[in-house]
Amino acid sequence: MTGVPARTTLRTLRRGLRVRVTPSERVRLNAALAIRTSGAGFGTPLLTRTRELAAPATLVLAPRIAARPKGRFQARLRLVATDPAGNRATLTRTISVRP
Repeated sequence: MTGVPARTTLRTLRRGLRVRVTPSERVRLNAALAIRTSGAGFGTPLLTRTRELAAPATLVLAPRIAARPKGRFQARLRLVATDPAGNRATLTRTISVRP
């Protein structure tokens, strides 16, 4: 997985994060994007996507965030790749988002 920034702006997040995924074999990819505005853990994912991949692909993840947060917050991107045998690999990235 490449192309996931450590920091971004709210405008860029709303337009969509572009994530390049390069699997070594055929996989079913589940992507989830959740946010945390204060202290407690990450809430329900704002966005979930599932795709079957056999070759490199670019995912565009653009969540709908209705309210404008007053300050910085964090977003968590979690990708779970499952191969036909049922083996799973999970990749998680935390992104700091500023208004």
